[in-house]
Amino acid sequence: MGTSFAQKSEKEDPKLGPNPVYFLDNAEVMPDTLSLPSLGNIINVFVYYNHDAIKRAGAKAKDGVVYIETMAYVRNRFVKLFRNYSSAYDKLYAQSGSDSSFQYILNGKALKKYDEGDLDIKNKHMLQNIEVITADQLRTRYNITDKQAGVIITTQKAKPGHKKQ
Repeated sequence: MGTSFAQKSEKEDPKLGPNPVYFLDNAEVMPDTLSLPSLGNIINVFVYYNHDAIKRAGAKAKDGVVYIETMAYVRNRFVKLFRNYSSAYDKLYAQSGSDSSFQYILNGKALKKYDEGDLDIKNKHMLQNIEVITADQLRTRYNITDKQAGVIITTQKAKPGHKKQ
């Protein structure tokens, strides 16, 4: 059984055992050396118990496993996914050196103030299309004038009850 931060199960969640395994940005860390980033930088926390924990991290996770992901880690993951998925995005990113001048549009909605969780697409099969548009097209279609380019991302709609991870 697994639990994701900010989710509630209809059943009471089991507790972690005395020696859970911890991962910070996909790197295993020892609990006594775990230095948590500020809460504002944490975007995902996943907790797994019982056979789910063992399946993910091996026998050492018999007391559970906790995965903590920071904003920077998630941003790097989706940028890598987008660059591998779309040659137009890859070219734009390579020219710009970052995505700070991009306007992301996810499933028709311009993400004015977003966090990395909005674009945390872990599975390339969820992507349907990535379209890069010019500043002029961005202004005409979305009335956005302060960005160099637009990145229109279309994903499959998650099925009811679908979990991100």
